Amino acid sequence: VWKRIEMTRLYRMFGIENNKDSFDDINKEYYKTIVEPEFVEQTIYDLEINNIFDKINRTYTDVGREYLYGRFFQSSHNELFDKILQKINDKTILKKVIYNLYDLSKNYSESLSMFGDIDFLSKYEYIFIICLGCVPIFFIPLYFVLREHLIPLIFLWTGFQTYLYTRYLKKTNHVLKKVFGYCHLIEILNQFVKMGIYDQENVLEIKNMIHKSRQYTHIYRFCMKIERIDVFYIMEFLYALLPLTFIQCHILCEHKDELVNDYRKMYEYVGMVDLAVSTLSLRQEYQVCIPKVISKEGVQFLNIYHPILKNPVKNSMNIQKSCMITGSNASGKSTFMKTIGLNMVMAKTLHTCFADSFSYYPYTICTSIHMKDEIGDGDSYYVKEIKVLKEIIEQVKKHRYLVLIDEILRGTNEKESLMIARAVLNYLFKQQSLVIITTHDVSLVNHFKDINQYSFHDKVEDGKLNCDYLIKQGVCYVRNAIKLLRVYDFDESILDELENEKGISW
Repeated sequence: VWKRIEMTRLYRMFGIENNKDSFDDINKEYYKTIVEPEFVEQTIYDLEINNIFDKINRTYTDVGREYLYGRFFQSSHNELFDKILQKINDKTILKKVIYNLYDLSKNYSESLSMFGDIDFLSKYEYIFIICLGCVPIFFIPLYFVLREHLIPLIFLWTGFQTYLYTRYLKKTNHVLKKVFGYCHLIEILNQFVKMGIYDQENVLEIKNMIHKSRQYTHIYRFCMKIERIDVFYIMEFLYALLPLTFIQCHILCEHKDELVNDYRKMYEYVGMVDLAVSTLSLRQEYQVCIPKVISKEGVQFLNIYHPILKNPVKNSMNIQKSCMITGSNASGKSTFMKTIGLNMVMAKTLHTCFADSFSYYPYTICTSIHMKDEIGDGDSYYVKEIKVLKEIIEQVKKHRYLVLIDEILRGTNEKESLMIARAVLNYLFKQQSLVIITTHDVSLVNHFKDINQYSFHDKVEDGKLNCDYLIKQGVCYVRNAIKLLRVYDFDESILDELENEKGISW
């Protein structure tokens, strides 16, 4: 009865943005297992996905959240994900799935790194501790020989066992939390198999992995069952006297080579279900579309927008060739670029885009948008910028990329900046990648008259900045940097000096 009540309560909350996890809660346990990420983490910050993660993330578990973050960096779209989405559209199945995910959220501890942590003792230490734990087997026959003289030996053994338990308590507890998370994730995966969440071609593989994992966790799964009804903390006493935890860790350690890859796959299967539930919730709240992959190079979208904006202005465009975007300050250039990048990542990760339609060639993404000048790194803004540009240049030699560059080479003097920017862009535009760059520099734009030009426009009227945030064809020649000082109430003496120097009419 209580299970049904809880299931109903959780289902009623479905679709409500109530996830308290934030981007800062990510521990990257799944991301660390990705051998070749599609792009660097800086791209996530460039596209400001870290700032809207709580809107995208509707997962119930740490597994789902970590899997979502890791999926940002993987290029191939998983067809099983779409099939899971279709199956959980059934109300009855969705209720059960949410309940199991909620159950996992209460019991899971970070465990993907478990097989690297269980080997905290040497082989000889394991043998010694386990042999010492088996000493009580000989107490009964020894009693008939030693009688009351056996009592001091029992006290000595008990004291030594307690010492070992106390000495390794911190390490064993840390590992046991991970083993507990490992075992619980396996049980939840088994529940999903029983619900028919996965295709038959996946079910056989999953069952084999579950069976193998259960073979090597008998001890801890037995202890888990006892702990659920253990009101007198008997298991704590047994843990102190018997080497149960050490035996379990030793078994897993002996078989870690055959279990570690299986666990990553099982983690992905569970994470995929949680991510599908999250995506279903996201699709109910926002105006979204299912993106289409096209064989022809380019990106096409209708009424695309950015979810972080309360009243977003939507834009439509068909970008088949590299282009440059001009516009005065605060006119919408950078936001538009980030919107394209975000939706490209969303298309690959969640098969969901913030637009009425979105079609794309499956580019990998390269970005140069936000650079931080940090003392600890020892690199200036300019040095960081040229390092990123060099990386982009190296990448486009190998594959087709969607390259997004905001205000290229703003970190150095105007003369050298223009010279280097021309050379770099001339090289990039000749590659088989789709390059989109924003700039204020009209002289740079005029150098590339054969490249498609788009722009955003604004007006400063009656001391206010007015922008329509709609992209248009052509170049924006209007500059508003000085006029914006009036909008933001700069000191009159500064404004007067600028007026006299430039002949500005306010």
